[in-house]
Amino acid sequence: MEIFIQSRGFSRKQDYIWLKVSPDGMEPLEPPLYSLVIDSTELRDFSVVLGRWNGQLCLLVAGLKSDRKDIAHRPIRNSVMWVSQNSQDESTFRVLASYALKSQISTSSNQSLQQEIDKVIQVRESYGFQSSFSDLRPENFAVSNGSEPKTELAIENNDRCLADKVAKIAEQIENSYLPSKKQDLAFIFTCLIPPVKSNEPQLWRVINRAPGTLTMPKEIIPSAKPLNHGNTIFNPKDFFPKDFWIKTVFPSLLSVALTATILLAPPIRNWLSPSCPSPPSSAAVTFSGQPVFAGLTIPLLIGRTDSRIKKLILIRDHQESQEVELKSNGFYEYLGFQTEGKHHLTLQGLDSEGNVVGEQTREYIVQKLSDVKQ
Repeated sequence: MEIFIQSRGFSRKQDYIWLKVSPDGMEPLEPPLYSLVIDSTELRDFSVVLGRWNGQLCLLVAGLKSDRKDIAHRPIRNSVMWVSQNSQDESTFRVLASYALKSQISTSSNQSLQQEIDKVIQVRESYGFQSSFSDLRPENFAVSNGSEPKTELAIENNDRCLADKVAKIAEQIENSYLPSKKQDLAFIFTCLIPPVKSNEPQLWRVINRAPGTLTMPKEIIPSAKPLNHGNTIFNPKDFFPKDFWIKTVFPSLLSVALTATILLAPPIRNWLSPSCPSPPSSAAVTFSGQPVFAGLTIPLLIGRTDSRIKKLILIRDHQESQEVELKSNGFYEYLGFQTEGKHHLTLQGLDSEGNVVGEQTREYIVQKLSDVKQ
């Protein structure tokens, strides 16, 4: 069995990465199976993918929230993929997939796969996280009852499926075997709208992907070949003069592009502006402070000019962060730096969804107070 895990660390350098977890340790490596499924699955949303490809079983559970947060105070999400060539692991994969769906749907349970996975992932300096092969074995989270299912799993596509329907499908997964006549298949479940309150409905997308729509692993996708018709190879030079593209096509395309830019740029910009997040602006948040000494607090004057900003975060030396609670006069007393030398302080303004709207970084040369007195 192969186990892969995706997560991230606190700092910006410790971004999301796939690691293969083996009894000998961990190494950066993307899962080799179901590349299309992974690419088409938004790993920020809770998703479960159960399937079989080229004789290998696969279970992906993605978008599991953790108690850890990144440098922008956003919850870090974990994803785990189990791959096995042993057909006897099918029952374990099915039970685990069922448990993952049920625990995500239930709002009353005190235990969930999301919490159990988070417990076996620890903070690590290099990648920002770590775990072990023994802690991530699927039987640690769900155990099959050993009984042989008598019915074949049959699931229909549904773009807007309610949680109670998904709960019934989870029971089917646990008590039905994967279709034996289809060698390549994948059942995909994605939570589109997680509930904010217990009485709000969850919306799910359920996909039964046909064998022909699965892709080969990225590493072995064959390169494109020229179109053949019998023994004749299509050659554009046989149909167009040598300077056809330069004299005819390129000027026409350039003219169309310039016209479209002049006529359509303003309406397109106005149309996109409310829906596309703007890049962080240094003018949206500002702060200033006096030269500092090691061990002393820094009086900062902080301001924000963008109404979208709902939270302010101070980040010290691109690593440690803390939320700013502003006073009415805009002053804030920062604890300062404990060591002398060059330091950086970054102020970030976040909107209600945690996106960075404004950002400003200042450099401080910190001295010892005793050196100044001398």
